[in-house]
Amino acid sequence: GDDVIIKGPVTLEAITFANSIDIRNTGKLEPAIISNSNPYQLNVADYLWNNGILNGFNLKIFIGGNIGGSVYNLANGSWSTGEITFVDTLTHPLISEGKVFSSFTINAENATLVSAGNITIDSTIIIAKKIILGNNLQNEKFTLNNSTLRVNNFINLISDTSGLELLNNSIL
Repeated sequence: GDDVIIKGPVTLEAITFANSIDIRNTGKLEPAIISNSNPYQLNVADYLWNNGILNGFNLKIFIGGNIGGSVYNLANGSWSTGEITFVDTLTHPLISEGKVFSSFTINAENATLVSAGNITIDSTIIIAKKIILGNNLQNEKFTLNNSTLRVNNFINLISDTSGLELLNNSIL
């Protein structure tokens, strides 16, 4: 329940648990070994904010529990991981501030993803129960580049001009 400040790069062990994670400008979080055969699991109950480097295609990130946390890739954030899975049925705000999420899979099969600003997703398969754009009443854009979006319910609030942009063979 306490805030912990760790200086220097952080190397993950096989399974890591955290209430929330805030990676600052010079921070880096990655598995101890980046390879095809060693999966690493990062479990985050509340929020994961990245303004540094989050790296490792063999890194599986699990978000949620009984808290609807946010997943932000901030202005200086570089995000390249294997899978992000939302393990609850709650609502999770997403933002990428012009930087891309580049995960192999984003799975929110039982959760709702809500735009909290512009979102850019590259080379990813996204599976979601519901996506809501325009929640912040901004001109938000959900951009998919070379990605696939499978969603049961896509809501674009009428009071906003947010939209979905599909680039380079992206599929809805």
